[in-house]
Amino acid sequence: MPIVPGVVILDETLAALTKWRRNSRVTAIHTVKFLVPLKPEQPFTICLSESQNAEGEVDFCCRAEDRLIAEGRFQVCYGTT
Repeated sequence: MPIVPGVVILDETLAALTKWRRNSRVTAIHTVKFLVPLKPEQPFTICLSESQNAEGEVDFCCRAEDRLIAEGRFQVCYGTT
């Protein structure tokens, strides 16, 4: 039974972040957990939010069919440098 590699989900999440915050650049991935396998061609939703715990961090989660499939936190730098 084929599944989508975690790196593909993470790449889509990073792309969503740069669309959400155009001048952002990820400097670190603090945490990432892949909780449920994603099947090829299965749609999923990416949710991004500014972390309540620390400045410059963005929390993310990915859901498919109302199930949490991945979650984590990025360290983000804003600006063109």
